[in-house]
Amino acid sequence: MVIYIGYDPATGRPLGAAETDGHWPDFDVIQAERDRVPTLAELKTLWVEDGVLVDRTGQDLAEVQSAAKAKVDAQAEILRLQMLTPGEGQAQTYALKIEELAAYDAVIAAGGTPDAADYPVCAMEIGLPNRADLAAVMEAVRGQRAEWIAWCAAIEGARLQAKADIDAAEDTDAVASVVDGITWPSLV
Repeated sequence: MVIYIGYDPATGRPLGAAETDGHWPDFDVIQAERDRVPTLAELKTLWVEDGVLVDRTGQDLAEVQSAAKAKVDAQAEILRLQMLTPGEGQAQTYALKIEELAAYDAVIAAGGTPDAADYPVCAMEIGLPNRADLAAVMEAVRGQRAEWIAWCAAIEGARLQAKADIDAAEDTDAVASVVDGITWPSLV
């Protein structure tokens, strides 16, 4: 029979199961072929990974811990991408802007006058809203860098604590509790 399982897409943890859809308007739903609706106790052994229902019954603790830590890493990356534009080229662009900001700050600290031509990536922003000149661009980059550092640090703290707690878990239920109980930062 087809069973509908409502789950939290952030953790992959099932929250309930039924023979009909529509019970979990705030969560994702997956269809699974099962002989019956799983009990709440049985739901604790299930996870949704990449859109597939996985039964962890009988898996040893190390396997469950490894899968849970991979899920934590994936959740952290999803959160990071709330502030970043994804892509390797974009990451290099961000790095170049930070390099140019450091070079700009060095010129200012030495008493010099920065020339926009020496900062080609940042100079492309001159004339955009709130970026009338090179100084305004560099202040915007500085502000974005500060926001990123704070966001990244909060995510990294939650990620590392969760992985340490997963390693310390003594059984698979404790691992599931750690994953369910992670307090991720919120981008406001």
